[in-house]
Amino acid sequence: MSQQRSSSRATVLVLVLWLLAALAGCTAPPSSRPTEAPGTQTPPPPAQPSEAAPSFKGTLKDFLAHTLKAQYISSLNLYIPPPAGMENDFYIQLNQEPAVLHLGKGVKAYAAGENGLAMGFASGLIQTFGPLSCPGVQLPGKSGVSLLSWHPDSPMLAASNEDRKEVLVFDLRHCAQVAERAFNSTIIRMAVSPKGSWLAVFDQVHTLWVGPAAGGPMTKVSSLRYETIGLAFTPQEGLLLAVDQAGWITVWAPMTKNLVDKIQVPFGPFERAEFDDRFITLYPAEGQPVRWDVPAKKVVAAEKTASPFQLQNEVLLYKTYSNRLVKKIHMRPPTFEVAHSATRKTIRIRDLDGQTRFYGLDGNLADRGEDVPDYESVPTDPDGRFQIKGRQYALGDRIFQKEHTQLNCRFIPGQGYFLWWTASARPMEFNPRPDALPVRRTLLAEEAVTWTPIESSNQLL
Repeated sequence: MSQQRSSSRATVLVLVLWLLAALAGCTAPPSSRPTEAPGTQTPPPPAQPSEAAPSFKGTLKDFLAHTLKAQYISSLNLYIPPPAGMENDFYIQLNQEPAVLHLGKGVKAYAAGENGLAMGFASGLIQTFGPLSCPGVQLPGKSGVSLLSWHPDSPMLAASNEDRKEVLVFDLRHCAQVAERAFNSTIIRMAVSPKGSWLAVFDQVHTLWVGPAAGGPMTKVSSLRYETIGLAFTPQEGLLLAVDQAGWITVWAPMTKNLVDKIQVPFGPFERAEFDDRFITLYPAEGQPVRWDVPAKKVVAAEKTASPFQLQNEVLLYKTYSNRLVKKIHMRPPTFEVAHSATRKTIRIRDLDGQTRFYGLDGNLADRGEDVPDYESVPTDPDGRFQIKGRQYALGDRIFQKEHTQLNCRFIPGQGYFLWWTASARPMEFNPRPDALPVRRTLLAEEAVTWTPIESSNQLL
């Protein structure tokens, strides 16, 4: 018994090593996976370096497409056979879900917009992806990034270390530091204007400071009563808006430092505020968020679309709006149980996913109907083919073969694609559609299948 357990553990270990080597990076993180049945294993997310692709330079779309290709199913990593003799130990399920990309590990702060992303790491490294992309700037010393402010159209980026006593400003056109601002009080929040002209800082004693981003004196604009939960400049940099916990929106002109307006958003107090062009969304501790139209000075319907970016345990995640093929590995033999009822003229199939389905002799799905005692077992080939009264049926199709190892695919509506390996008596090379997977309309073997692309568009945002 002990030897059997040892052999089983060794088999699983070899399979896991193969899966990590051949299909590494094709799974979503644990928080995004559906609950799996007993006997199901999904490999861990791909090993991440302490920083995210420090040598990568490009737009946010380029970076997301690069990460997607590395972490999710593609035609490049689908057709790698398992170790010899292990073809019957597992099967793969591919179904359409939003992809969850691991953009970086060790991320302490980030600033994200529609066309840009900045990530600050525990090592002090800062990366940007956008119209002004910089492969990396570094905070001095060994302190990590604690606060980060950047607008994708701005050449200036502001960051603070873990002490939060100073703000360092970087010019992304040259990937170089251009200014350093020291403060007596701990910095709570800061903002760089969209064109990089201005810097605003709110500190622990509730003082709001404004000054030129690239250098020059910082001017005390106001002492605020409540803690600021949001700080931002308008797109043309003409106004600075501060939102506090009580819902007060206070507006200044950064050029003159004059107070322009002050208005309170109802339904507070609030814990967090997000700026989106002319709108501010305020989030209370409990209840629904409140979306405020700044020019119209009124509450409007809140949008349900959540930000695709999320920071979890220092890992920055991005959830795509479009669906991708997401992989689950089921660590049990791929088996079918086929039976035929002559009285009902029905085929009963105990399927790969454990569900029982019924088909007519014409190969189409059928209702379960009444149970009858004359279901007789039908021999089924390892690749899912069988015959009844001389007529050939196919549960799946061969999509790849290398020498004696064959990959088969079955599509189940609502469940996705199921792939399993079998050993073939005749060696050959076979890969008719390496960039697509087959979909069967019926079980009739003579009917042609429809091929659907494995990789969808890279339009993520």
